[in-house]
Amino acid sequence: MKKNIGIWGPKGAGKTTYLSVLYHDCLANGWKMKAADEESDEFRLKNYKLLFEQGEFPAATRPNEVSIYTYDISRVGALGVAQSYRLVLADASGEWFENPIHLRNQFPEVVNPYNRLVTCHGLVLLLDPEEVQEQQATHFVSISRALGTLGRAASPNSVNQPIIPYLAICFTKMDRDKYRYKIDAEGDKMADFAQQVLGDHIYRDILNACDPERVRFFGCSSIGWNKNSNKHSAIVTKASGENQIDLSKISPIHIFKPIEWLLR
Repeated sequence: MKKNIGIWGPKGAGKTTYLSVLYHDCLANGWKMKAADEESDEFRLKNYKLLFEQGEFPAATRPNEVSIYTYDISRVGALGVAQSYRLVLADASGEWFENPIHLRNQFPEVVNPYNRLVTCHGLVLLLDPEEVQEQQATHFVSISRALGTLGRAASPNSVNQPIIPYLAICFTKMDRDKYRYKIDAEGDKMADFAQQVLGDHIYRDILNACDPERVRFFGCSSIGWNKNSNKHSAIVTKASGENQIDLSKISPIHIFKPIEWLLR
């Protein structure tokens, strides 16, 4: 079964790093995963070396790129029933999320990523909670603009219908001290945390564009922490003030969880 899932969010939310560790968290959750084409496999291998050998974050997607990565995943579920899906993951630069009109004029030759996103069965919206809380007004404009652009890119038949079939809103970088004990929250507790981070205006705007029953909030960390180290982040700060990944502690948390929810 083919499932198109869009990965979107503002610049710096961690979209490329999220996609880079998705393979490893998928395997850790009992699924098998194989790249369906050479480009998707090269993306996985190149960024694995960056993260797990060199301790560096992958380069962000450039504004003139709209990347499509395709993976086949499978597992044997309850009662021995086999489950298999083809994941088609669409990724675009955060600048498209923040200022689509400017990017469309600057790169007219690039396929508008919103035309791809409206064909998706579900979307994963990645947000850095610290950035959102510090700049709620700016993020309200970006998120509201993105939702509006999605609506206009959708077919005329979608009028009076929810713009997005299913939306997983995933708060990234939750290995930070202030958030690490929220990362495992679920249901109403995570929804309360989401409303606190987003503020009333963003929270209501999202529910205005989506069926509230088809929105779910998650916490995740692409880098995570070593479970034997009392939840210490795998991000360490050097004397120079520069952040570096502690290779011994990389342990992605809840990366596959929102996608698994979308598949259900």
